[in-house]
Amino acid sequence: MLITDTLVLTVPASWEGKYNYTIGKDGSITFYEKLNYSADPTYGKLFTVQTGNEEKYKQFEAIVPVKRLKQKGDMICFLSYPVSQEWLPELETSYDVLYCDQNGIQSILDSIIMR
Repeated sequence: MLITDTLVLTVPASWEGKYNYTIGKDGSITFYEKLNYSADPTYGKLFTVQTGNEEKYKQFEAIVPVKRLKQKGDMICFLSYPVSQEWLPELETSYDVLYCDQNGIQSILDSIIMR
């Protein structure tokens, strides 16, 4: 279970040992494929879950792909994807395992609780 000031979410057991994450100053949680991230922290980014008001959502929507997930009052929980996926060529398969795991990603998104 990952907990920030604004979010609580659960990562599926099938992802154990396959991912890293960072928590931003704004409480956002960014997920990375572990092998790529361990080799270079600029690689392996999968997606970010974050909260903000309508203005923040629209700012992100103008620059990256976003998806509105939940809303609590005037706070929105949304998903953002990197504009381009970056991985080390020799670790592409490792990245694809998580990137293509739609059931695992959906499990994370379904578990979100806004605080």
